[in-house]
Order: sequence, then C-alpha cells, then structure tokens
Amino acid sequence: MTKKQAFSQLAVFVLLASLLVVPTVHAQQATRLAKQFSSSLAQRRGLCVYLGGTETTIPLLLSAGGNHIVNILTPDSDAVESMRTEISEQQLLGVVTAEQVSLGHLPHSSNLVNLVVVDQLGKQLAAGLQLKDVMRILAPGGVAWIGQSRSAGGLSESALKLQLEKAGIDDAAIVKEDGLWARIVKPRPATMDTWTHNKYDATANPVSRDSQIGVPRGVRWVAGPNWPTGYRKSAVPTVVASRERLVYVFQDEVVVDGKLERQDSLIARDAYNGLPLWRRKGTTTVLVSVGDRVYTTDAGRHLLALDADTGKQLTDFSADAKLVIHQLLHIDGTLVVGTETGLSVLEAASGKTLWSKQLAIKDHRQLVVGTVAGKKIIFCHDDLSRRGEGSFMVALAISDGTTLFRQSTEDWANGSPDLVLVQDDILVAADSKGNHGVSAKDGKHLWSYSYPRIGHGGSYNKVLSMNGLFWIHTANTQESGQYAWEGLDPQKGKVVKRVIQPVDFKIKHRCSVDVATTRFFMCGSMDFADLVTGDYEHFEAARNSCAQASMLPANGLLYTFPHACG
Repeated sequence: MTKKQAFSQLAVFVLLASLLVVPTVHAQQATRLAKQFSSSLAQRRGLCVYLGGTETTIPLLLSAGGNHIVNILTPDSDAVESMRTEISEQQLLGVVTAEQVSLGHLPHSSNLVNLVVVDQLGKQLAAGLQLKDVMRILAPGGVAWIGQSRSAGGLSESALKLQLEKAGIDDAAIVKEDGLWARIVKPRPATMDTWTHNKYDATANPVSRDSQIGVPRGVRWVAGPNWPTGYRKSAVPTVVASRERLVYVFQDEVVVDGKLERQDSLIARDAYNGLPLWRRKGTTTVLVSVGDRVYTTDAGRHLLALDADTGKQLTDFSADAKLVIHQLLHIDGTLVVGTETGLSVLEAASGKTLWSKQLAIKDHRQLVVGTVAGKKIIFCHDDLSRRGEGSFMVALAISDGTTLFRQSTEDWANGSPDLVLVQDDILVAADSKGNHGVSAKDGKHLWSYSYPRIGHGGSYNKVLSMNGLFWIHTANTQESGQYAWEGLDPQKGKVVKRVIQPVDFKIKHRCSVDVATTRFFMCGSMDFADLVTGDYEHFEAARNSCAQASMLPANGLLYTFPHACG
C-alpha cells in the first residue's frame, strides 16, 4: 500500500468517525438539556412549549415518554410534516405536537404553560418572537429557559442579558452548561389566592382574596366528563385548590369485573391548565390541600397525608388510628380534627397528637379556627341538646386545649343552632329564624337578624364576610319584595349597605353554596353581583355545580364542575 493510499484510507476513517461522533455528542447534549429543563419544574407532569427551529430531539426527550405534553412551535411550514413524522416514529403523536405558527403572538392563553424553552434565540427573535409573550403564557411558578444550545452557538452573555432587559425580565439566572441559557421562574402575583379548605380556610368564610377574578369573559380549559356519571345530579362533593393544583373528589363510574360501578375518585389536576396529575380511589369528602401535601382520610375515616405531586401516601406521617375523623382544618402547621368523640389537635408534619378533648360537636363537624387578640382559637358547637343538657358555644386555646369560654345558646337560639363561621372577632350562627352574632372574645350573644330567605337554595348558613361586613341574601329587602345582599355591622347586626338585585335581572337560584371574592358575590346560576358598582351580570358559557362544589375562585381562575340539573 502506498503512502497516498494509506493517507486516503485514514482520511476516510477520520471522516466516518467524525460523522459518527457528531450525532452521539448531539444526542448526549440533548439528553442533558432535556433533563436540565424538566428537572426545573416543580411537579413531575406539565405542559411544555418548545421554540427551537426544526429540531425534535429535545422536545421528544422532554415528553419523558408521555409525562409532559410538548407543543413544538415553528414559523417554518415546510418543516412541520417531517417533524410530525419523527414524532410518529417515536409513537408520541398527541403527546408531542408540531405546529406552524406566527411567533408574533403565541397561541396559548395567559398563565397556562409550565415550561417554555426558547433555543436559537436570535432566530426566534428574527421571526417575530417577543420575550414578553413568552412570560405571558407561562403559568405562575412556571419556568422559561431562553438562550442557545452549544451546537447552535453565536449568542453572547451580554446580548442575552440585553434581550432580557428589553423584555423587563430582571430576575433571570444565567446558566452556562451545554450552551448559554437564562432560567426564569415566573413569580406568582400577590393578587392571587388559594382555597385550601372546603369553605376557603379554617375560618369557614367562603370568600377568596383573589382580586384577579371577576365576571368570566371566556373559558381557559375543559377537562374530564361534561356531565356527572352514574346518573347523579352533582359530581363533585368537595374541592380545594393550592398554588399549583386543583384537588377534588369526583363521584366516578369505573369498570369492576366487567361492570360499571359507582366509585368515588380523588383527582389532582394542574391548577392552570387542567392536566391530570394523579388519581386514586376516593373514600371521603374530608380534604385539605396545603403546600406539597394533601390531607384526607381512608375508608375508615383515618387520617392520611399524601404527596401532592404523586398522590402517594407519605410514610413519615402517622396519625393515631383510633381517631375517626369527620372534619379537618389546617392552621399554621397544626391540624384540628373533629372526631366521633370530640376534637384533637395534631402536628401537621408528623401526625402526632398534641391534645384531645371530649365534646359532643354537632355533626362532628361544627368547628372553626379564628384569631382573637393575635392568638389562634378553636371554636366549636358542643351540642348536648339531644340529651336534654343544652347547647354551648365553646372556645379552646389551640396551644393546649384550655377552655377560654363555654356559653349556653339557650337564651337566644331557636333550637340547636349551627356554627357558620368566625371573622372580625365574631362567631356567626344560624337557626331556623335567622342569624346571630356571638362574641369570639367571651361567647356572649350580641345580636340577632331575621329575614326572608331566597327561594330554592335559600339558607341562613349562607353567610359571607367581606370588607368588614357580614353579608346575607334576603328575598325581601326593606319590604320591597326585591332580592338583595345586605351587609351587617359585625358588632351590632344592623344593615349598613345593600346591593339590590334589579327588577329586570332574573336569577335562577341553586342549592349550591354561595361564594365570593372581596368584590363579587357569586351565586344563582353563574350570577355575579358587584359590591363596588352594584351591577348584576350573568355568565352564559358555563354553570356552577350543584351542592357543595358550586364555584371555586382561586389562582386567578373560577373553577366549575359537572352537573345534571336544569
């Protein structure tokens, strides 16, 4: 073999080796980047948007075999078909999608997407992409990765920072691994709120502080059955919302031994886009969602703590198995539970019982937690009326169970009253004639207020505390025959403000619980009364659920649930 032939063979070998190495290096880099991007998410499933030219390797890896839904967006119409072919070859059609779009305005709703990756930033900007639009579609707590992978090159750190500055993004972390990236976590607005308990929080006052919510102007997402299953009228007996997740009990219909059977399911969805996160058999309506935990009970009403991201039972939480639980409240790292024998207070982290008290709590559920003079206090209705021994409003120190007061209801209540809520140093109670105000400081009765209830669904238990007033819904304000929300002074029980329903505005009242924000009453059939303007408005595109679920205002959204009621 001549030197020339040997050199030619060597050149061919080097060329072939380089062709083999480049894809391998690219695949390794893509794997590292996909892991880097997905691991930055707060939860294991999510909606991802990828803007990176015609490249599909990273989006396919981002899907994690179906855990993440990935939308590839490109202005290149010629590349879409080949990208879809590559997606199909990986059997990920529907999980990963490729769409030709104009990058001038991304096609997603605001606050919807968990992860956005912008690769080849220069090309995307040249195609019309606005980084402000990237931040618009990102959900609170969502993550954007903006920059250039190493294989693309051509982006300096100063140029990247300049583009971020132009978009008003000033809290990005610069990452110099497998390229140059800016990692941005979208902050959660202070104007958003959660709904951690069946009636908002441990006070049982169903009023959200979420000022982003008003009368809906559209539908953000739809998920699950449109109608209740198993021939039910309502489908969701209880629902809560944390900062990241919507968790609810769904009265499901599942296949058991080849036959459909009614069986409740406990379901978690992403709060902003509705993607299913997990599902497990539901056995109770006791439900609280706080931070990275969901508290509920099993079929025997024994307390469980679940990982909010996976739905799996946490092994480092163990509550006393003798506690048979009917009510559950969470406050400042403490759980207050209503049991068949009274109430107990537990450590929220471990489930350890701190103290217990034997009481005949009405329905095993009538207890709330409020703050008086800066101290957390448990209030409950100790109902011994069936034994002929009276009915009492009781206050207990949350720290050790010390009885702060125990006051009889005999002098003011018509029968055994219901404890409705606590707010502004006042306990609100309801009996068959109206509402009552009781001092949360000493348990003394302060006022009574009677009024004609609205028709279907009218209840003296439907009281709201908003902006320093207690609000009730009457069918005959000032003897006018008109429906109205009346605001009562908490200390005196006197009407100081009215939001009167116009004569020509018709509301079909429902059995569902009324809820509110600090500005809007939400009642009837998706009907809204504006506390500021006094205007009434109806939303036609959806309807609140029957019974307890109703509507749930949280995370800048208004959630509704399936129903089969006219």
